[in-house]
Amino acid sequence: MKLDPGTYRLLGEPFAFTKQGIGVSKTKPELRDAVAKALKSLLQNGAYKKIIDAYGVQPSAISALTVNDEPAK
Repeated sequence: MKLDPGTYRLLGEPFAFTKQGIGVSKTKPELRDAVAKALKSLLQNGAYKKIIDAYGVQPSAISALTVNDEPAK
């Protein structure tokens, strides 16, 4: 919304939440773990919040990272 002012209008709070994923080969668990570690770092160091705030999508923000629907290690 900030990129195209006046083009979009917020109609209320989100009513649905959809999980998104990053596909990684099952034969490369080290790649999966590296991606999870990098994303978890963004959450912990505040970079994720800065990105969410920059685009004004706070209602859609996540509070924790999961891998295969389990908390990331």
